[in-house]
Amino acid sequence: MKREMKFFCAAITLFALVGCDQLTDEQVDTLLGEGDDQTLDVMQQGDEEEREFEYLDSPLIDNSEILDATEFENTEFDNKPQLDNKTYTLNDTTNIPVLNDTTNILDGSTNIINCTAAQENSIRNAVIYATNRVLDGGVEYGQCFDEAYLWENNGDDGQYIADLLTVSYNNFESITCDDLAPNYNAWAYVNTFGENLTIDTDFVNNNTVDRIASVIVHEILHNRGYYHNDTPHYSNSVSEQGESCILNWEPNPAVDTGYALYWNGNRAGYAPGWSLASAKNNCQWNKSTYPKKKVECYYNGKKIGYELYWDGVRVGYAPKWNYTSAKNNCQWNKDNYPSKKVECFHDGMPVGYSLYWNGQRVGFAPKWSYNSAKNNCQWNKNHAHSNVKVECMYRGRHVGYELFWNGKRVGFEPKWTLSRSQQNCTSNENSYSSTRVVDCTYNGIVIN
Repeated sequence: MKREMKFFCAAITLFALVGCDQLTDEQVDTLLGEGDDQTLDVMQQGDEEEREFEYLDSPLIDNSEILDATEFENTEFDNKPQLDNKTYTLNDTTNIPVLNDTTNILDGSTNIINCTAAQENSIRNAVIYATNRVLDGGVEYGQCFDEAYLWENNGDDGQYIADLLTVSYNNFESITCDDLAPNYNAWAYVNTFGENLTIDTDFVNNNTVDRIASVIVHEILHNRGYYHNDTPHYSNSVSEQGESCILNWEPNPAVDTGYALYWNGNRAGYAPGWSLASAKNNCQWNKSTYPKKKVECYYNGKKIGYELYWDGVRVGYAPKWNYTSAKNNCQWNKDNYPSKKVECFHDGMPVGYSLYWNGQRVGFAPKWSYNSAKNNCQWNKNHAHSNVKVECMYRGRHVGYELFWNGKRVGFEPKWTLSRSQQNCTSNENSYSSTRVVDCTYNGIVIN
């Protein structure tokens, strides 16, 4: 398996990393095509005067820089059948999937090899937990990967990698228990079809369901083609980030500090001592100087600037725009290109409010406030049919309180306060932690 190539440009000028002659022809030819040419027209409409605004880093749910909707209304999202809303109450066990329901997860075609009955039961429960987190929590899990700083990722972005996991869990061919060498929890072949992994017996015997689940996901990502080496970037490898998104509900922090420049998915420059202002200037220089390359820039592991996507393809990039410029341009594109699926990101996080039904985006409001997002989310939760899972994201974070049993969401309250959420979470832990894994999040942050 080839090692991800790491490049550093030959000479450093005041604002630019230049040179980069080490890139292969194949890498240089991996171009955006006409995307950036389209972008120049799209990005300049009505927003040009704000291009040079200084960087503004606003915390989640601080609406000081958010243009509030003058009048909240559901006209964009509520044109849906007005059907009964049958949802779980937060302590109601009715119709909750039981822990040992392995239908379509580890069926009879999967070879469970050399495991005791207790070990097999732990493995099955761990797979169910991982399946619930990846499939039932697909929007949240995908966002965790999107936020992750990835190394040895074959040029693939986070959402693509998360999507690969959604096709995994019915393909298990074998899970083998074995007495592995010290400090080895499990191992798997890289780039295989189906899932084949070996897991250490002591690790299974001595760990919790969610910990075992995180290691299973780590190994599945090896099966899907991602490897890692014992380098300083090990914690940012795809498998390690996949493991962290299961166990910690957030990615591992970036190993790199300072500025990192990428061309067409490959790191082309690294300046750990640079300031954010120098990083943005260099990023803008590279974007302007090399319009046929896909330029991406990171600072302390976070993406820099505004990215505009049409139908999943990046068509615009403005490294120096602030959040206000980003949401204004995003709204303009949404209004003027209704046939496109418009998605927008600022500093690596989605812009605005997105409404999801069963994992599919059904509404998008780039300029709504957090309060408008909560109100609309509550309305949809109250009016959606019982077989519709409503999820709401505001600037890349889930809205409200979510309660999970064994990785599956069983309760959702968009407008609860943090205090009320914590009380309910504690009640669930006290009542049910002996029989299931209880997880609780508030605005996408784990609170237990």
